[in-house]
Amino acid sequence: MQNIRELVASRLPTLLDHALRVRKAGIDIEVSAMVLDLLRRRLAQAVNHTVTLLVERAGSGFAGSGSGSPEELATALGAQRPVTREATGVVLAQEVELVLADLMQSGQTR
Repeated sequence: MQNIRELVASRLPTLLDHALRVRKAGIDIEVSAMVLDLLRRRLAQAVNHTVTLLVERAGSGFAGSGSGSPEELATALGAQRPVTREATGVVLAQEVELVLADLMQSGQTR
């Protein structure tokens, strides 16, 4: 089995950078790798559902002139990508804040 450090290092350098940044806050590399894996699986599922929704809606007021051609769909999805990336960060931050607020209010540590 591949060492966790090698696994993290084999991913994008940006992800390694993030893991090292949170390590300074006391979160070890193995936990960072586990969080990354969880996020990747859940986000992959959300992306699959999102693309399915957009493909189903193509031609009905979405993706250009409404014909739903592959070119129009590719253009629309390309335009959606940066918006989705930013929205994902906002939603994730909001959800973290909600969970932390619930933990603080309940007094639980686990």
